Amino acid sequence: MHQLKNVHTVTATDKPGILIVNITTLNDEGTDERFDYTYSPSDPYGIAPDIRDWLAENEHTVLPALPPEPEPLPNLAPYQFRAMLKLSGMQSALESWIDGLAEPANTIARAKLEFSLVFKRDNDLILSAQQVLGLTDEQLDDLWMQAHAIE
Repeated sequence: MHQLKNVHTVTATDKPGILIVNITTLNDEGTDERFDYTYSPSDPYGIAPDIRDWLAENEHTVLPALPPEPEPLPNLAPYQFRAMLKLSGMQSALESWIDGLAEPANTIARAKLEFSLVFKRDNDLILSAQQVLGLTDEQLDDLWMQAHAIE
């Protein structure tokens, strides 16, 4: 059984009454363990009663809920990616950039472009091409979603 040693932060969630409490406990082996605990005021089990007592007895600030992590952009099929390149007018600029790469980067980039079975938004080739083409994250995300809509 963990013994509450310290409460570091208390953060709201999008569910009323539910908090994320960053705590340090003393575990069964006698060592400190720091972690986030999802606290519910109605939970009678584990360390929840100790946290409830601490919250009642101590002044604390409840930090606002963290915004949800954005959903990752979907992967593109090769035809969607290639159509996006052509329709956006960036195909020749991308190919020129690849042509200018030293070996073995040129061969690897060309193979990725020609033979990939799926294109991922966070792939190193995509991120490098984004820089070279001068696209912001928002611009590339918009193009990516337009490509994803191609059926």
